[in-house]
Amino acid sequence: MLDPDGTRGAVETFAQRLRSTYEAVLRPAGEAAAARAHPEEAAAEEDVDSLKLPLSRAFEKVRSDKAFMDELRTTGVPWGVIVGKIKEHLPTEWHDLDNRAYQSVKPFLDETFGQGNWDTEKRPTRDGSRSVTWAFVRNRVDE
Repeated sequence: MLDPDGTRGAVETFAQRLRSTYEAVLRPAGEAAAARAHPEEAAAEEDVDSLKLPLSRAFEKVRSDKAFMDELRTTGVPWGVIVGKIKEHLPTEWHDLDNRAYQSVKPFLDETFGQGNWDTEKRPTRDGSRSVTWAFVRNRVDE
């Protein structure tokens, strides 16, 4: 037995490292500090979905960009631009960030405007060399 009297403390596990890496992503700074100070209370709290919470926060940050949202509501925006906006606000620690951002566009548009209130269409680029997918709001939704 390597530690017969139990004085060495707990062995650091991958789960502990992962938890500490995402702690800042999942909780605002003040809450994270309080959780470190009182881990027994933090453990009793409800579990947080480590994918939904940061995604929700990213969506809120994109929605708070008034100029972007106005453009999306009026003329539409290329799909790739929406991907970029979402990606800007996702945790950089996430694996395959580009794909996660790309897969999040539809849920973002559904949550923001409602299913069936937005659509896509192919539009030519300015130089006409190719077509790009644009998203636009079908029916104006006042928030």
